[in-house]
Amino acid sequence: MGGQKANRKSNKSRKSTRSVARWSFECFRGQFAELAAVVGSELAHVLTGGSRGGGKEPIDEQYLLDLEREVFVSLAGEEKSQARMAHMLKTGKSLRN
Repeated sequence: MGGQKANRKSNKSRKSTRSVARWSFECFRGQFAELAAVVGSELAHVLTGGSRGGGKEPIDEQYLLDLEREVFVSLAGEEKSQARMAHMLKTGKSLRN
């Protein structure tokens, strides 16, 4: 039961962070790629401490490293991220997708 409660808290935190990223994307529509909004959202989630964010409890370095790794692996699995990496390796230039 405790795991479910923590998972719900984590999902709520991530949804809130994503809401801010979506709002930012709407404000700057056309000025950056859609993938940038996804990356920015996940970056904000990591930088704000994930489900432990909010300043209510201390966050240790290992937690942040684990959170960063989780987000990196998730983003690397995205089709658009893979297309961007393949394009960079092939052409030496970034792909704005």
